[in-house]
Amino acid sequence: MVRVGGNPGVGSRPLLAFGGSSRPVRVIIDVGCICAAASLLFMSGPRKTGAVHEWREHAMSIDLGSRRFTVQDLEAFPEDGRRYELVDGELLVSPAVGWPHQEALGALFVRLHRASPPEYRVLTAPFAVRQDLYTELRPDLVVARYTDLTLKDLPAAPVLAVEVASPSSRLNDTSLRKAAHARLGSRHFWLVDPDLEVPSVTAWELVGGSDYQRVARVVGDELFEPQRPFPVRFAPADLVAGLRP
Repeated sequence: MVRVGGNPGVGSRPLLAFGGSSRPVRVIIDVGCICAAASLLFMSGPRKTGAVHEWREHAMSIDLGSRRFTVQDLEAFPEDGRRYELVDGELLVSPAVGWPHQEALGALFVRLHRASPPEYRVLTAPFAVRQDLYTELRPDLVVARYTDLTLKDLPAAPVLAVEVASPSSRLNDTSLRKAAHARLGSRHFWLVDPDLEVPSVTAWELVGGSDYQRVARVVGDELFEPQRPFPVRFAPADLVAGLRP
């Protein structure tokens, strides 16, 4: 089955479904990236025709029989500006990002790079955090120990993973990706919202080995002053200052 749709409980309408196996592999597509469904459909091999009968807004399933997507499958996807990730064999596809996302990401990178101690490295996407054959995340920004890195990827949990929210990615950033990083063991997780009027930074820290606890949320000109993984100081408004004249 190939189905473009979404998460149960999310208000939506039907889009596309093709008949097939009763054991689909799910592909989660952020809103605004439904166009990726067509290309993934053609990449999925022989297709069966079927009626259009179900829609939801965030997920697509592609029939690979009983096989899940692997990191080798990721390497075969085109360099088309979209972001492709795997969580337990499920493919996440996010659309190309806009100026607010890139402005905030660049400003944050500069601040973290300047503050980082010698034993850490600060890297921006796309750079793979590869847990195993079926899970590969590509956070917008990672802080990693130098000794954990290879030239190709990070085969260990980052010290800090940061996602910069876009209108289409906010649901996955705050739920699925955060949960995936908790399970991976990423000690710190930040979510940056580059809304020009109300920018914000929310920080979580791993407690008990598997659950995130929110430790900070700052908005606008409020100062964000975390001490871990290393001291740094900025306000959310600083990250979007370049969007103004």
